[in-house]
Amino acid sequence: MRAKMLIKNNKYLGSSGFTLVELLVAMLILTVGLLGLFETLSVALRRNVENELRQKAVQIAEDALNTAKAQPFSNTSCVSVAMGSGVFKNISVQTDVVDLAAAHSRTNQISVRVSWEYRGNYYEHQSVSAVASD
Repeated sequence: MRAKMLIKNNKYLGSSGFTLVELLVAMLILTVGLLGLFETLSVALRRNVENELRQKAVQIAEDALNTAKAQPFSNTSCVSVAMGSGVFKNISVQTDVVDLAAAHSRTNQISVRVSWEYRGNYYEHQSVSAVASD
């Protein structure tokens, strides 16, 4: 009888709480949620870096075009590109000058193509402008 009284008076007997299975299920749900969150952060970081690289490529191309436009018309056939320092490691800059001479005008088309690689993907930006003689 005394044993029955001890069991009845035990505060853990019939108390509500978490079982081991409930704890494991809760941990699994939390883990899946955190993995989704980390993947979202990873994608956001990757897109941010891609946009920074694209912005740098646009800046390089626009600087090259502005430099070419600032030169006298006779010097537009040789456009130099200043890379500067930055994030780019695998970058290629190609400039082309095409003579668009019409009957009585002298016009050159300058195109600057900036290409780069990031995480196994190749990207490219091209800017084109026309320069005419005075």
